[in-house]
Parts: sequence; C-alpha cells; structure tokens
Amino acid sequence: MNGMLAVLWREYLFFKNRIWSITGSSLVAPLLYLTAFGWGLGRAVNMAGVTYVDFIVPGILALSTMNASFNAVSTPLSIARLYDRTLEEYLVSPITLFSFAAGKILAGASGGCMWA
Repeated sequence: MNGMLAVLWREYLFFKNRIWSITGSSLVAPLLYLTAFGWGLGRAVNMAGVTYVDFIVPGILALSTMNASFNAVSTPLSIARLYDRTLEEYLVSPITLFSFAAGKILAGASGGCMWA
C-alpha cells in the first residue's frame, strides 16, 4: 500500500511541475476537433432537432479525457523504460510489482478526472 502511494505521489509531483505543458498539449486536439467538425462541418447538420455541436461536444470531452489519462502515464513510463533506463530503479526498489502497477493505473485514472 505504501509503495502504491509513493508511486501515486511521484506522478502527482510530476504533473504539478509540468501542469501547463501537459494541460496545453491536452487541449490542442479537442480544440482542433471542435473547430473542424463542430463549427466547420457542423453548421449545416441537424440531428433530430439538436445541432451537431451539441452532439459532438460530449464525445470530444470523453475522447480527450481518456486520451490525456492514457498519455499522462504511458508516455513517461515508456521514456523511463527506453531512454532514461530508470524503470529498473522501480523494479529493484522495496515495493511490489503490484504496488507499482496499481500506482501507475490510479495515476492515469485520476489524471483524467483531476489532473489533466
């Protein structure tokens, strides 16, 4: 349990130090989708009396949240494994593999809700 909290705390500190770059890069794709499909193509489309913009915004929010959560954990983990070679430090630390995985999974799940 303590190992999982340590990994979760490390992910929180990582996000806290890079909040603007992570948030800014997470907002680029949804704004492009909204501009291209919502306002560009969606002006002429009506679906059962609902404008296309009202129809597509919840989907864009869900897509962006899931994508940001996945990328917030998977990209730094891949970089740590392939380039920095710091994944081995976690594996030889006195925490279980389950604690490490659970901490990363919780960081990704809470990242979409709170951090991203």
